[in-house]
Amino acid sequence: MPDPTQDFSSTRRITTVALLAAVGISLFVIESFIPMPFPFLKIGLANVSTLLGLFILGYREMFIVVIVRVVAGSILVGSLFSPGFILAISAGMSSAVIMALAKKTTGNVFGVIGISLLGSFAHVLTQLGVVFFLYVQNQTIFLLLPVLIFSSLGGGLVVGWIALRLLGSLPIQPFSVPLAPVQKQRIVSVGDAILIAVLGGVLIGSFFFVRAFAAEGHDVLIFVDGKVVHKASLLESGTTVVKGVRGDVMIEIRDGKVAITHADCPNHICVRTGWRSTAGDVIICVPNKTLVRITGEKSENVKAITG
Repeated sequence: MPDPTQDFSSTRRITTVALLAAVGISLFVIESFIPMPFPFLKIGLANVSTLLGLFILGYREMFIVVIVRVVAGSILVGSLFSPGFILAISAGMSSAVIMALAKKTTGNVFGVIGISLLGSFAHVLTQLGVVFFLYVQNQTIFLLLPVLIFSSLGGGLVVGWIALRLLGSLPIQPFSVPLAPVQKQRIVSVGDAILIAVLGGVLIGSFFFVRAFAAEGHDVLIFVDGKVVHKASLLESGTTVVKGVRGDVMIEIRDGKVAITHADCPNHICVRTGWRSTAGDVIICVPNKTLVRITGEKSENVKAITG
């Protein structure tokens, strides 16, 4: 005779996975309406559901939450199998793997916030790598690391704190079934503090390094699918239209600045990136595999990546 307690547990687990996935989708939608100083800077609120899945249920359920959240969310916004979906699923899975490994192998070294930071850092590094290898084969984008480290540090802290507060309000067995125990967590463990200090030091150092190479821009190079298709001077105003992978991309030069003013892409994030003028600045339209780069005597200050 089957054990009714086990059936009840399985039912509750499935229900909880579905609930956490729904929470992740809802947070993603909410965050899409929050104004950001730059289009590519996001807190990553949807990752709260991933952390809750890890600490409340376990490793397997956490991965299910990530997959369901990304796939369902992409279907809702009509971006399934788009570049945005590929970035989301690859970064989400790599982040989940790193968090699972950290929790399993480090014991109590890292708390919820530390594990959140590790996952956030893995998330942005994966996205950067995918953009480079699949869409824009230009090493310039790796100079975005200072901005991405800042994004991962801030997002990881916020997401970790929210997850920690939610976990602290739950009982040990939140659904009266033998789920993974949710231990009482300190706000910041010693390992968390060390990790925050290390990431903060790397962030400060990387910003100073990039700033040292800043200079006034002179020319604009336009790449499509890794190849230069047009070169123009920042001193000469004008408009250029290039054929990207998905459609046309319009680049305008005015008053020593350059911007993408129109693009045939889903979200037009590249258009909202705005005007750039410093040598090394880049604007990237990932769906069109199009990169606009300003060159100069010192051309290594990068400020914008879009998808």
